[in-house]
Amino acid sequence: MVGGEPEYNFYTTETADTLVTVDELPPELFSDTRVLHYGSISLLRGTTPAAVLATAERLQGRALLSCDPSLRPGLVEDEPAYRALLERAGAG
Repeated sequence: MVGGEPEYNFYTTETADTLVTVDELPPELFSDTRVLHYGSISLLRGTTPAAVLATAERLQGRALLSCDPSLRPGLVEDEPAYRALLERAGAG
């Protein structure tokens, strides 16, 4: 804590959570999932944003989709592109 406020560190460069691809996702994810919850931080870097969006789009109408728009402006490198991505993800 700093001055009574929580302090966070995000490690987002070439970490496993930024390198997920849609090809790695098990088929059961698409057949068995009834609720998909994802966060806006997972839409920041690497191949993961494409995998998350492809999954959400494939599950649309078959599962409850929930996006947590917990925005961290300090992590955003390209604001216009990120805003467009959030809009597509349903969090904009």
